[in-house]
Amino acid sequence: VRLVRRLLYRALHRLAHVLLHTGEHNRRFFEDFGARPRQLVHAPHVVDNARFDAERARLAPRRGALKEAFGIGADRKVVLWCAKFLAKKQPLMLVDAFFDAALGDEWVLLMVGEGALREACEARAAERNAATGRDAATERNAAAERNAATERDAAAGPGAAAERDAATGRDAATERNAATERNAATERNAAAERNAATERDAAAGPGAAAERDAATERDAAAGRGAGKVVFAGFLDQKEVGRGYAVADVMVLPSAHQETWGLVVNEAMNFGCPVIVSDRVGCAPDLVAGKCGLVFPHDRPEALVAALRRMAGDDDFRARCRARARAVIAAWSVREYMAGMRRALGLPEGPPARGRTDAFVDEPPQGAGIQSRGRRKRSTSPASGLPGAGFQS
Repeated sequence: VRLVRRLLYRALHRLAHVLLHTGEHNRRFFEDFGARPRQLVHAPHVVDNARFDAERARLAPRRGALKEAFGIGADRKVVLWCAKFLAKKQPLMLVDAFFDAALGDEWVLLMVGEGALREACEARAAERNAATGRDAATERNAAAERNAATERDAAAGPGAAAERDAATGRDAATERNAATERNAATERNAAAERNAATERDAAAGPGAAAERDAATERDAAAGRGAGKVVFAGFLDQKEVGRGYAVADVMVLPSAHQETWGLVVNEAMNFGCPVIVSDRVGCAPDLVAGKCGLVFPHDRPEALVAALRRMAGDDDFRARCRARARAVIAAWSVREYMAGMRRALGLPEGPPARGRTDAFVDEPPQGAGIQSRGRRKRSTSPASGLPGAGFQS
């Protein structure tokens, strides 16, 4: 099948006078199927930059109030996820990576969107929140006990530490046994309460169970967002700017079929630094070496490292923020129309504004497509990045 497809695509591409490519991955896709450089014209994947820039200016003065509307403290920093809760977008990987990164109490993960995995992500976040709270309480108690033991040892003199260690072992065994018994008792009590609730519902008649379920859902909804993860639900194009406006970093960790990722364009219009996987189509064009970080899609530890780098390096994050709007200015409707003019052999329009050639760390490979007359030819080799074969 693959051989037949390759032969068919090569034949079709050879018949075309012009092949419009949206970016580096798409260009390499066409080249892989035999497209000639003279056939390729860049027509970038774009959003309405002017509209998003106007939203940025309108919402910027309200940033603190917008955070509070999401249930986030005005002084906290935000990692934004804005996508459908689908397996290919890897939202569960992001939830786990966010907790594993241990960014501190000042950071919150804001997840915008709906989808099949939302409930699973909420459950995972609640589980990790609870575990984080237990770990913190355990550590505080242990630290207090160590300090108290040190003071007692100093007062009691030699031999007290050895006796304390032996007593600690005995206490730990006793506590494990007690915990086992508490858990069993808790389960018995929960079962009894469920049975009692069932009997009450039967006695109260129709509607009682529904009301109890509704109350449970209200309580759960009130609790969502408590701690380190906030679930905002779906925001349409009139509302999604509120998410970008409060974000300090946006993450798109997709595993496959992310041919471009227009949410990256939108976030960059708000000056938002970006972390994306190497399977996100726009990675080499908009992110790598410019205003963010790219990580291998199948390495959760790499996402953890990227989160730590972005959150822990204020200077790097500020450079990414400063560069984001400058980079995305060259990926505009004006640029798209210029590509279409070249494809159709029409005269060039006015030059696009906002184009720039400086990068955060180093220039990305594979950039630098130049226009000559009425044809646009690629003067750069493929960059060799993983994930070739994307088609937008």
